Amino acid sequence: MQCPVCNHELDRLIQQCPECGFDFDKITWVLLTDLYPPMDLVAESLFKSYGIPYKILRKEIPQFPISIGPLAEVKIFVPDILVDRAQKLLASLPELNPEI
Repeated sequence: MQCPVCNHELDRLIQQCPECGFDFDKITWVLLTDLYPPMDLVAESLFKSYGIPYKILRKEIPQFPISIGPLAEVKIFVPDILVDRAQKLLASLPELNPEI
């Protein structure tokens, strides 16, 4: 993962960036998009590879082996200062943008 301010490479999520002092406890998380499987896994992999911190909210119910419709919906959150960058990455996916 990278610091969203200075892009310093971080080994793990910490409270404060040792390079610029950015405080990770003060991040405001913003809903980026709603996706459905398997695109949620693609987006998660994309954000990991570009070092963008993210949170995922799934509505899975363990008793149901298959999620369909509203139960399959996955919400992806990113820090507010990285919304533009994350949107550009998602826009580059041909699966989400058939006109590409």
